Amino acid sequence: MLAVLGIVVAGLTLRATDARKNKTSTDAQAVPTVNVIQPLRDANGASLQLSGRLEAFTRAPIFAQVSGYLKSWGVDIGAPVKAGQVLAEIETPELDQQILQARADLQSAQANALVAGTTAKRWEALRGTDSVAQQDVDQRTADYTAKEAIVAAAKANADRLVATNAFARIVAPFDGVVTARDTDVSALVSAGSAQELFAVSDVKQLRVYVQVPQNYAPAIHDGTTAILTVPEYPVQQFSARVVAASDSVNSSFGTTLVQLLVNNADGKLLPGGFASLKFSLPAAPDSLRVPASGKDEAQATKADLASVRLSLQVELADGYVRLRGLDQQTELSNETVVAFAKALRLTQTLHNSGIVSGLDVSWAQTQLSSAKSLLSQNLAQRALLEHAIAVLVGASASEFSLPTQTAAIALPAIPTGLPSTLLQRRPDVAAAERRVAEANAKIGVARAAYFPDVTLSLQGGVQSAAYAGLVSALNLFWAVGPQLVQYVFDGGYRRAQLNAAKTATEEAGERYRSVVLSAFQQVEDNLALLSYLGTALGEQRDAANAAQYSVDLALRQYRQGVAGYLDVVQAQTTALDAQRSVFDIQTRQLSANVQLLDALGGGRSSDELAEAAAAPSLVAAATGRGAN
Repeated sequence: MLAVLGIVVAGLTLRATDARKNKTSTDAQAVPTVNVIQPLRDANGASLQLSGRLEAFTRAPIFAQVSGYLKSWGVDIGAPVKAGQVLAEIETPELDQQILQARADLQSAQANALVAGTTAKRWEALRGTDSVAQQDVDQRTADYTAKEAIVAAAKANADRLVATNAFARIVAPFDGVVTARDTDVSALVSAGSAQELFAVSDVKQLRVYVQVPQNYAPAIHDGTTAILTVPEYPVQQFSARVVAASDSVNSSFGTTLVQLLVNNADGKLLPGGFASLKFSLPAAPDSLRVPASGKDEAQATKADLASVRLSLQVELADGYVRLRGLDQQTELSNETVVAFAKALRLTQTLHNSGIVSGLDVSWAQTQLSSAKSLLSQNLAQRALLEHAIAVLVGASASEFSLPTQTAAIALPAIPTGLPSTLLQRRPDVAAAERRVAEANAKIGVARAAYFPDVTLSLQGGVQSAAYAGLVSALNLFWAVGPQLVQYVFDGGYRRAQLNAAKTATEEAGERYRSVVLSAFQQVEDNLALLSYLGTALGEQRDAANAAQYSVDLALRQYRQGVAGYLDVVQAQTTALDAQRSVFDIQTRQLSANVQLLDALGGGRSSDELAEAAAAPSLVAAATGRGAN
């Protein structure tokens, strides 16, 4: 009996001990493994990649200074020239005849002056004998002086024509290269014309103009160097140096214009071409280096937030533009109601006088009632837009109101040749790009799993927190052999993780490409829309003016009994529709402008993502199987 009791007690004790061990093990494994990373001081600063345009150091457009026909040209595009070298000659028959006439006029004036001088001397001699009056002598002297002045004017005119004739030889103003020739033999050229005959450029050095975001402007100053690359030489790098900056910010794009110089003694760089510049920025004194994937994910999330915010801002701006368009249409409707009411009173007066029938009064009443109905519909649409705007600004729809304003909203000027780097400001583009960087960084994380941190102890074993997910036994100390066997022969798990990370990177890259192509399409769509709507607006205004003139004519004819009121009704309806179309096109034009600014990223800067890179002193990331 005692033996049985002892066995039971021993069994219960062992079970209790095993239960405590299992609980301890379970509690220990339930605690997540966390890697704590100490950020390091970043000795290397960030780099800034921008695009710019190459321009000749000096470019001289050459225009005709004399009129005539091009006799010959001696150099073509791409030809090097020296200062004073003849580029072309102009045949100037008309100027040649003017020179001959000027010289003849000069000879005639000189002969007249000679006669006048001789006459004056003779009369002066006669005055000594008191044979002529002093007044006669003064007249002859004055005539001689006038003839001398005519000689001087004729000589100046002849010299001017001879000097002008020297411009018949077109010469290079400095050493350079002919970059344009827009004329040919026998072509008619005119002095003062805007037609450029030649262009000579100094391309030994090239200027590079680039728009630098405002927050990077202090780091890029005189003497800052940049690495320049061009598409035609993708592997060759050129050194450029900052020589000037505008010291002002473009209010439309938040950038500062910076000018750089690049040596082009070998002539490889072409003026007018595209260039990519990479600036190496100094590291901030308080900057820290943190794991790339975590920083990229934070920046992508911040870009997602900016994308939502931009969408709401665009919705608000578009709603406001459409509300102002309704204000203009409401004002037009009010004016139309007043005009139609006057027409109704006129018709009633004529009807009461027996001049027109009741049918005219009915038409006039129909026009007035339709105009009032249209006014009420405009007010209803405005109320709905006003309520939508109230929600967007966080106000109560019942307490929010916008006063009626009918002044036209000025259409912002969109520069031509807008630069494509502006699309980097788009939050969706920035988010997609950051997710590519995040996925790419995770390839490095997955590859690092092949080389975990291992601590060798004096017992000849391996202890590492990286193996917490690999062991399942109660003891966390294994011998070297069994651990390496389990690590290396894991059924391809880690290799599959690496392949999955690569595939995720390719997927992120395709999404990034799709987002960028969509961004380019949106910009092109809205630029085309703005261009064609601008043309349509001018044509529609002409149509509205013509329709209003038709209304005036129809009313005058109706008062005189020449036309019926149906003509007036048709003219009024056409004029109202034409003017409403003007306001509609204006609203669509402003909406397209809002959408264009949205496609360009709004007023946002892609550099705002840098704020998401600020890291605390400790960065913790929960890890599981295959984590870093």
